Order: sequence, then structure tokens, then C-alpha cells
Amino acid sequence: MKITKKIIVLIAALFCAFGLFACGTEAVGNDEPQMVEFEHITVDADTVNEIKTAFYGEDSDYYTSSKWGLEIYGEYNGAYAFYATDAASAAVVSCEVVDGLIFTYSCGMPMLVYSDGNIMRLQEAYDSGILSYDDLIDLSEKHEGGLFYYTDESDIEGYHKI
Repeated sequence: MKITKKIIVLIAALFCAFGLFACGTEAVGNDEPQMVEFEHITVDADTVNEIKTAFYGEDSDYYTSSKWGLEIYGEYNGAYAFYATDAASAAVVSCEVVDGLIFTYSCGMPMLVYSDGNIMRLQEAYDSGILSYDDLIDLSEKHEGGLFYYTDESDIEGYHKI
């Protein structure tokens, strides 16, 4: 009899615990925005959808399927730097030089910046003041995995001359 009561109590506790977790995210009247986690930043889902729609167009659901990847690296002066990859594309290596920093891309797609409904290249965002030189260094760290490249003769600690 004691074992039966313990089992019933244990089962009841499990149902209660499951009920708490199952209802936790569906509270009525919850106005908190849904968040999407990336490796370097957490962004609200509405902003992620804006970026996807601006970049991929009307077919944003198709292009964000499993064969496509989207990585948002950070927010800079209200704009978002991101990199989109296509797993089905041929490996086409390309690069972009912005103020002496070289950004390499393995699928042919460059890193882009989303600002006020517009998509632009890093150089354009840098020239317009959206990105600073320190922002470019931050993006290089995030995109290149900590390997930095520069083309000028200055000696920057941690950078590799090319």
C-alpha cells in the first residue's frame, strides 16, 4: 500500500511538472517578443523576419529552409550585419576588402548589412557611417573565427599581414 501511494504521488508530481513546462510559453496576454538566438547575438523574431524578407524577397520561407543558413553577427548603430549561405551552391571563394580588412566568403555570398529596410554591402555601410572601423574589426573576429587580415603596413597586434 505504501509503495502504491509513492507511485501515485510520483506520477502526480510528474504530471504537474509537465503541465508547468507545457503551459509556460503560451500564456494568454504575453506581449513579450519571441527571440531568435544566433551564435553572437539574440534578435527578436520580427527583426529576423524583416531581414529575411528584405534579403530573400517574397520567397523568404523557401530560402530559409534547411539548405540555406542565416547568421546575424550583431547590431551596429541600429543596423544588423549578417551572412547568408547556400549549402547547395558550389564552393566559390570570394573576398571583399574594406579599409584594409579582408573578409573571405566560402559560398560566394558576401556579408551584408540590413538598415531601415535596405540591404547593403559592408563597404557601403562603412562609407555611410553605419559601421565604424571598430565594427569592421568586430565583424572580422566573428566571421573569420578570430583570424584577422589587413593590407596596410601598420602593426596591429593579433593581425596577420598578407
